[in-house]
Parts: sequence; C-alpha cells; structure tokens
Amino acid sequence: MQKKAKFQFPDVSPWTANELALHKQAVHRLEKILAAATARVARARAIDEEQLYHFMLQKMLQAGLTSMLNWIIVAYGPSAADPHYRFKAGRSRRILPGHFLLLDIWGKLNRPDAPYADITHTYFVGKNPPARFQKLWADLREARDLALARIRNLCTSPGAALHEVAKGRLDRGGHVGLFLHGLGHDLGHDHVHGPGVNLSPKFNCPLLTGRGYTIEPGIYKQGDFGLRSEMDFYFDKNRKVQVTTRLQKKLECI
Repeated sequence: MQKKAKFQFPDVSPWTANELALHKQAVHRLEKILAAATARVARARAIDEEQLYHFMLQKMLQAGLTSMLNWIIVAYGPSAADPHYRFKAGRSRRILPGHFLLLDIWGKLNRPDAPYADITHTYFVGKNPPARFQKLWADLREARDLALARIRNLCTSPGAALHEVAKGRLDRGGHVGLFLHGLGHDLGHDHVHGPGVNLSPKFNCPLLTGRGYTIEPGIYKQGDFGLRSEMDFYFDKNRKVQVTTRLQKKLECI
C-alpha cells in the first residue's frame, strides 16, 4: 500500500528581527488610522461607508502604507453580514447610531521585505448597545481569547484545532452556522494571506515558527448583522506567542 504523501509547504522562511519590526510599524500606523476613522464618525454623524473608506484610504497613503486591491472593509449594520463586503459606488449605507460598524484594514510598509499587518475592530455606533449586541460581542471576544489561550498553552496545536476552539465557543453561544470562514491565516509579504499554515479546518499541522498570524472569529447573520475581532501575533522560534496588535476588550461605542 502506497503511503500518502506528506503535504509540503512552499519555501516559507521565518521572519528576521527586522521583518518583525516592520510588521510592528505597520500595526502602529494602521491602529492610528482606525482611531482617526472612529473620531471621524463621532464628529460627523452624517457619513456613509464609501466616504469613510476614502477617508481611511487617504490616511493609509499618507502613512506610507501599501496593500493589495481593496485595502479596507467598511461595513455598517447588515452590510457586515458579508465577511468580504464591498459597497457599490454611490450606493453605500449611511453610518447612523444604532448598529455595529466593522472596520477591517490591512497593509504593509512599501518595501519588499515588509510583512503585512491585518486588523479588524467592531464598534457600536451610539451610546447604549442593546443587550443582544453586548452578548454577541462577549461571545465573539471569548472565542478569540480561547483560541489565543490555546496556542499559548499548547503550542503544538494544529491550525484546525485552534479553529475548532473558537467555533465550539460560538456554537455554545447559540451561533451555530454563523461563523463563515477560517479562524485566521499566515501573514505574507506579497499578499496579506501568506503561504504558510492557516488556522482553519484544512490545516491539521502545527503553526510554523518565526511567522506572523491572525486570529479573527466572526458572527454573521444575513440581513441583520456582522461582527469580527481580528488580532495579529508573532509565533517565535521557541513557540512563544507575542501579540502585536491591540486587543479590543469591550464593545467600544463611537
């Protein structure tokens, strides 16, 4: 009986200390843009997804960041039920008090050796989120944090097992079938989704060391809502986790 061939990854090199520093610089710039975007929404109260997208895109260009086509997802209310939402020019939703606003932003410094950073935050537009929104956020945050704790405490966990940890928590919270994508991915240099191990059911192997990854559980209900919390971490040569992005601890209101 012929043995099944072992899956071989392409040449995925560990990041150098300089590449990790470049990733962290990109994180710092992206987080400043997210802060500027939420301040813009708070000031305006009369801005739509398309206008906020272009505001953020201009900030990215000013910050010396580059990216793939479609650098940002700006999704308000039911728009965010599509994890890969793109507004139609001239037909985007107005961002008004009363619902979630999902901002997903990815970019890198404009040089070949710079890896990507990739961040998604979900906010509530308004002062008093309804109880169901608070529960959705709490369940999402715990799913994210459980997956992070698993890789910290059991460093040889396969990508598929990490995905299952988050999915199991969301299922127990009553969100069966509403987590529509993999838990996370390798961060590349030419593409935000790198060529290494992903945190998804297809990857029954441990994460590669010396690489950056995302953890990004989401809950999506068509026609109603979508929310996601995405953070980045670096998995060093000793299989220790270094979180490189700010973790949202609560449902932030803007």
